[in-house]
Amino acid sequence: MLVKRGIKPEELPVAEDIKKIERPVAGDEKKIEKDTNKLPKTKE
Repeated sequence: MLVKRGIKPEELPVAEDIKKIERPVAGDEKKIEKDTNKLPKTKE
């Protein structure tokens, strides 16, 4: 199906390694959690 559309998998650009992408995202998530003000707990 890809060949019919003119796409050859061996000619596609190399994607970034998933681990390289996960590290900065995890760091950003931790920073956001730290910088975000916590909501006060409410009693029900």
